[in-house]
Amino acid sequence: MVKLSKRDLNLSIQIETGHALLAGHVSHWADIDDTCELCLEDTETVEHLWEECPALEQWRREVHEVHKDEPEEKRRLRFFQYSTIRELLELRSKQCEDKRNLRSGGERPRCCPGDGDVDD
Repeated sequence: MVKLSKRDLNLSIQIETGHALLAGHVSHWADIDDTCELCLEDTETVEHLWEECPALEQWRREVHEVHKDEPEEKRRLRFFQYSTIRELLELRSKQCEDKRNLRSGGERPRCCPGDGDVDD
């Protein structure tokens, strides 16, 4: 069994469930456009970034080539640890936090797992 930090475990769960703080998911409860911030071509989802986003093509190819002997789950985690994607997740986390602060009582949206605490 692989040991993961709390931060990586949180990210891994978000990736595997599709409940990552990306526009396609956050747009279900926050008033934001679900278009991918990186390519402006499709809905920003885990699948789009991992499989299709042209803005991440070089990084995706590098992860697949350099880490080809690793299990896919580990490669996906490496891929989503890329600084550009981390910054995107942090932006969405901020948008989620702003939305929560606008609501009375500041309660967490039910479908917002840990609000993407990417810094834990």
